[in-house]
Amino acid sequence: MKSARAQWQASTLAQSDQSRQAVLDAAVAYVDLSKINLQMQLLQKQHEAVARLVYIETERVRADVDNGVSLTRAKLVEARTRTRSAELEGSELQLRKRLVELRCGLPGRSVIRFGRRVECQPFADLRRSFSLV
Repeated sequence: MKSARAQWQASTLAQSDQSRQAVLDAAVAYVDLSKINLQMQLLQKQHEAVARLVYIETERVRADVDNGVSLTRAKLVEARTRTRSAELEGSELQLRKRLVELRCGLPGRSVIRFGRRVECQPFADLRRSFSLV
């Protein structure tokens, strides 16, 4: 009888630890997602500035005021900005998939394979599922 009770208590603690870990993982994912969104906003402003720089350098080269090196450098900065934007979008997608996995308890591939939106149960109230006592 004591053995069964000890096993039951151990499984209850393991489930509690898993729930807490899921909540912590979700919190970290949301913080990372927020950070990526801020970086993407800054990158959008940078992209607008770089596009203007490329335009100005193109006009300067056409007017024989500047050589092609400045235009090439501006285009390189523009390409780097687009590359960084693509990297951030990939990271954002991975984080969103991770959040779906945490909320649904399904691996990301399973959610995509359905070909439709999967309704997930939202996280329980953080105060109830993760007590600090």
